[in-house]
Amino acid sequence: MDIQDKVIWVTGGCSGMGLASTKLFLSKGAKVMVTDINEEDGVKLDKELGEKMIFVKADMTKTEELEKAVDTVTNKWGSLDVLMTCAGVAGEAWGVPMKLNPEKMAEGVFEWNYNLDEGPASIEKFKADIAINLTGNYDAARLAAWEMLKNQPNEDGERGVIIFISSIAVDTTHSPGYACGYAAAKSGIIALTKEMACNLGPGGIRVNCIKPGFFDTPLVKHMAPFQHLWTSRHLFPKRAGDPKDIATMAAEIIGNVFVNNSVMKVAAY
Repeated sequence: MDIQDKVIWVTGGCSGMGLASTKLFLSKGAKVMVTDINEEDGVKLDKELGEKMIFVKADMTKTEELEKAVDTVTNKWGSLDVLMTCAGVAGEAWGVPMKLNPEKMAEGVFEWNYNLDEGPASIEKFKADIAINLTGNYDAARLAAWEMLKNQPNEDGERGVIIFISSIAVDTTHSPGYACGYAAAKSGIIALTKEMACNLGPGGIRVNCIKPGFFDTPLVKHMAPFQHLWTSRHLFPKRAGDPKDIATMAAEIIGNVFVNNSVMKVAAY
């Protein structure tokens, strides 16, 4: 699918991978709707990036707001061709809560101990991770797919593209186990990719997933107490990824009709 003049919906588009992808898509001639809960940054972005970009405030956990966003973009530009779901959170959903030993930290040693004073892990934090990272992604995708089926197919019979964002947290961990909700949701995204690709393929809609490693995004900055668990590893390249590296992968997925039902790992190893 040629990105030129296509209508693309990017969730979580005000920062990180979503913002980098939005800018790249616009540079290639696409029209982009950004949804995000950050209304202040969204309004600024709308003014900054020009007439081919619109911002709609939408919470991934609220179906009515996602429905409003879809109505807004289809009323403005008449169709929806691509969805890229970048919105996400990374809460501390433990099996049993842990904390760093401050005495060891002073020595430069990261030693984790069970925090038995805190009580059982928070079920609400786990549910919040699932609600945004998995359920919200499905909600956006089902709404987008319905609109994509209305599109006229191109010469390959293609009507639309959906790109989910998973994480290498699904198959490797360098944490003390604080990301139970995040990892569970991102694992679910890979299964969701496979099921939706099978379901939507006959309609000419491709569904793929990008599996990033350690990237320089606001979400990773939120996990600052755990960054040593990645940065201490012997990797190549020896740096956090640039969100632009995800954007270029997304553009390749959109442009290559033979990329379908795939999980594309973009990570330093």
